[in-house]
Amino acid sequence: MDKFGTLWGTTQGGGKHHQNTGTIFQIEGTTFDTRYRFCSQPSCADGENPAAGLAVDNRGNLFGTTTQADYQYYYATAFEFTP
Repeated sequence: MDKFGTLWGTTQGGGKHHQNTGTIFQIEGTTFDTRYRFCSQPSCADGENPAAGLAVDNRGNLFGTTTQADYQYYYATAFEFTP
C-alpha cells in the first residue's frame, strides 16, 4: 500500500498479446484498475510473470521482480513502475 492508501499488486496471468504474462493493478477504495500489462514479445524488455510483492518508495514508485524475461531464454528481471 502506498502513502495515499492505494493498494498495489501483481498477477501472473493476463497481459498483452494473450500470453498471460501478468499485470500490475491498483485498488483505490472500491475501484480496481489494471495499470500495466507485461509483454513477452521479443521487442519487449519488461519481463513476464511478476513474482512476490511490490515495494513502494516515498515517491510512489513501485519495484518488483519477474520470473521470466524472454520467452526464448527465461531470464528474470527487476522492474520499476512509475504510476
